[in-house]
Amino acid sequence: MRINNNISIQNAYKSYSTNVKNVQKPAKAEQVDKLNISQSAKDYQVAMDAFKNLPEIRQQKVENIKNQINLGQYKPSTDEIVDKIMSNGK
Repeated sequence: MRINNNISIQNAYKSYSTNVKNVQKPAKAEQVDKLNISQSAKDYQVAMDAFKNLPEIRQQKVENIKNQINLGQYKPSTDEIVDKIMSNGK
């Protein structure tokens, strides 16, 4: 059986071809990427920037303690020393 000479198949093919040509493709919508940053994230970023700009060592405090040690005036309490040692171990 030859399909080319079958009138029903040829009519179905013509109908399909006509319908396919008439199908409208959806228009592409323009997409715009958008990023929203919350206020708390902005505040966090400002705080982190300020933290990064802090010196690692508070030089003035170190100098004050050095001067007190040299003058023999630095007398930390033993309770404070123990509390600091215990809090750093946690």
